[in-house]
Amino acid sequence: MKNKKGIWFLIIFLSIVVVAITSGLIVYLTNPNIAFSIYQKSEVLEEKSYTLDEINDIKIDVTSSNIRVSKQETSNIIVKITGYKKNQYSLNLKQEELEIKKDKGFLCFGFCTGKEEIEIFLPQDNTISLTLQTTSGKIEIEDFSNSSINAQTTSGDINIKNASIMNITSTSGDIQIENISKGSLKSTSGDITIDSYQAEENGSITTTSGDVRIEKVQNAYLETTTKSGDIDIKNQDRFAPYTIFITTTSGDIKG
Repeated sequence: MKNKKGIWFLIIFLSIVVVAITSGLIVYLTNPNIAFSIYQKSEVLEEKSYTLDEINDIKIDVTSSNIRVSKQETSNIIVKITGYKKNQYSLNLKQEELEIKKDKGFLCFGFCTGKEEIEIFLPQDNTISLTLQTTSGKIEIEDFSNSSINAQTTSGDINIKNASIMNITSTSGDIQIENISKGSLKSTSGDITIDSYQAEENGSITTTSGDVRIEKVQNAYLETTTKSGDIDIKNQDRFAPYTIFITTTSGDIKG
């Protein structure tokens, strides 16, 4: 009896392996932008420096790469891309807009160590506009009070300390904001957490099943709407100059 169970387990296991390998080969053969590998170790693929006069906008469009925007003590902008040899990224600078894209990726069925990450190092005082898009990668942005941010992910989390304007969209990833004054936040199933909302205009926050939590609010009244979620708002100022419209379907709202 034990031998029969062992045989069935082996058959099921081998079937899963065959299906996985077959699926990977099909994707590889039908998509010229994907390479195949059984082992890869990440390394620095690109590292370039630009002056502030060269760039007004930075646009990044990738799939699984993490995106990190950090402070830089010098006056230059530094772009550092870490990934695998079979990954191919392009950096195109045209009319003061730097576009970074992932042109070619790979499927790894063996051992992959390291990370895929795009790091942007900016001077503290800059007015650069950031447009960031990734599928499963995480987005992290430090305190840039003069920059505007448009960020979008599918399953990756978004963490932002501060920016002049934020327009953030996530499907299942969580959104964590330290300080916000202008913009809109939208999530499907991910939670939205804001430490401090110091409103300088009307704003909107929308989720389907994700929860919304705001720790501190200034200059704004929270107009809340939910179908099946709970609402727990304290210390509201109905005569505040601005309104933050918060809408959820089944998510809770706390403030």
